[in-house]
Amino acid sequence: MIGFLLLALAHGALADMPLEAWSGKKSAASDNRLFAMTATLNGKGHFRLGLDTAVDYAVITESAAEEASISSGASVSFDWAGGKVNGKWFQAAKIAAGDFVGVLGPGLIIADADMEKMCNLDGFVGLKFLSSYMWTVDPFKTSLSLVPRDSPLPDRPGTKIGFSVDPKRGIVLKGSIGGKSCELIASTGLGDVFFDKDMAHKLGLNAIGPVQANGATKYQVGPSVALELDGLKTGNLQVFISQRPGWQNLGQSFFNRYIATWDMKNQQVLLSIP
Repeated sequence: MIGFLLLALAHGALADMPLEAWSGKKSAASDNRLFAMTATLNGKGHFRLGLDTAVDYAVITESAAEEASISSGASVSFDWAGGKVNGKWFQAAKIAAGDFVGVLGPGLIIADADMEKMCNLDGFVGLKFLSSYMWTVDPFKTSLSLVPRDSPLPDRPGTKIGFSVDPKRGIVLKGSIGGKSCELIASTGLGDVFFDKDMAHKLGLNAIGPVQANGATKYQVGPSVALELDGLKTGNLQVFISQRPGWQNLGQSFFNRYIATWDMKNQQVLLSIP
């Protein structure tokens, strides 16, 4: 069965897996849900793994690694959710979700307590895993589809938007707000759009509320804006102003308006409205 699935994937057939919202909510006015898949690792357990293009390597908790018999390697320290975290490398684990079977890794194993500071998940699959395929997230059907990386973009109406990949920041999109240019990092592990104070000032965006805290991040409510990306204009996009320098994150409140197919080989994303 595993061999059949991998053969089908190699010949361009869709591998689909259902997603579930692990944070955020959908209403008539907005949708900032974040998505995760339920997967087995090495044929064991049922782990909830989030989709986050701002996380490079896969990340799983110590308890998930133990349950799935994933061996750890060298120790490493890295930035995670606003602070330094100590983890250990793992090389690979077999992952199965929906009708997909593949390999997850390399990645990092971290303490359960460090994951709990950020979310109630067992881990994240990360951009390196997703970048091995052309992938589509459909928030209307709450599904993730994977096809081989060199597949052509789907033949459906929509807007193709170019991007670049920064080794340290991830997927970088260039756009404009109010006629002023900006760079945005595709952050599918964040529910909303966050700019730091410097970027908000550059774009002429002022906070309209006091400083609030959400986990490790302090922020202020900003205005609603219209964002233009390669001729695609998206209005009524709520911005939050982060107190942490370096934030210019385009979160799921933007992407949940579209079916998004990511072509990492040609560095294009196709955004469509069903």
